[in-house]
Amino acid sequence: MRIASVGQRVIALMLDFLVFALLSTAFVLLFLKTENFRSDSGSGFSVGLAFPIYVMILWWLTWVFLISLTEYRTGQTLGKRIIRIKVVKEDYTETTFWISLMRHFFDIVDLCIFVGIFIALTNNKKQRIADMVVKTIVVKK
Repeated sequence: MRIASVGQRVIALMLDFLVFALLSTAFVLLFLKTENFRSDSGSGFSVGLAFPIYVMILWWLTWVFLISLTEYRTGQTLGKRIIRIKVVKEDYTETTFWISLMRHFFDIVDLCIFVGIFIALTNNKKQRIADMVVKTIVVKK
């Protein structure tokens, strides 16, 4: 198996992000439409400055959990499946749910100011910080 390129990984991430963003946006819009949530109803939660923070935290935790669930069984998310790459341990064995969960827990670091892309471009295994921590690589399938 050959190491997947950073470009392949970025495209797979963009596909995953697009699907997740569409689904989560639809969920948030449905949530905002509920009568108990409207601030003008007088009986529900008032939309304030804290709401975007709650949404971001919930969004990140949901991303970590759902992506980990889809990735750990086959080593692939939808985006990785389309691009034909997968995640394996450095010894080319299958990952576990916990490894996948830890990989994606660090997504917030890797995605912040594209740190993950820079790190992946500077090492021969094309690993981002999360991959280094949990000892995984992404390979062409």
